[in-house]
Amino acid sequence: MRNYSDYDKIITIFTDKFGKIDVLCNGARKTKSKVLHLTQQFCFGEYIISKGKDMYILNSGALNNSFQTLLTDYEKLMLGTYFLEFIDKSTEIESKNIYILALLLKTLYILESGVVNLKLLKVVFDFKLISLLGYTPQVIKCVICGNININNGLFSNEHGGIICSNCTNKKNLDNNEIKFFRIIRNIKLEELVKLNYDEKIIRKIEYLLKDYINYYLSIKLNTQDFINI
Repeated sequence: MRNYSDYDKIITIFTDKFGKIDVLCNGARKTKSKVLHLTQQFCFGEYIISKGKDMYILNSGALNNSFQTLLTDYEKLMLGTYFLEFIDKSTEIESKNIYILALLLKTLYILESGVVNLKLLKVVFDFKLISLLGYTPQVIKCVICGNININNGLFSNEHGGIICSNCTNKKNLDNNEIKFFRIIRNIKLEELVKLNYDEKIIRKIEYLLKDYINYYLSIKLNTQDFINI
């Protein structure tokens, strides 16, 4: 979101039909603007837009959920902003991906509900998004020999996943951490509320995924510095 003139602003919308697009919102900076409510962070709804000479233009719309309750909780606000920033910086303009949109919506609904540990939600979101972007970490079998019976091993950014102890002397994962990696790979977001977890393992996986994301995407996520969950 950025100001365009004294009265207008440009917002970024992630859509099901066009992917991520920039949209000019005429008069949206006016306090009595008819589209002001459609231009707030986190808003989800149906937007009626038209194609202008240089960009899309917002005509009208209707909100399904504003997720504005996130604004009253600092930790949820920062984590929600992180989700938006991650998607924004890792996707291209007009690159359609309805699965990423679905991931974002489901994650925001869960975040708003408060029924799932925030750090767990972040770790699962990170794994799911990096996978949808085409960089799924191999955690089911050894990336070198294909062995699936791995008790401990090395999570390697360079090789794109886990290397078993038969193929390397280096280790940064134990059996429980490998099991947790496999769980978050396969779990549905709706099932997180029932998941038993160890916060120490979550912190370890979060650290490894952060390095993995930096290795493959090379993006700076400013909100990382403000997340304290």
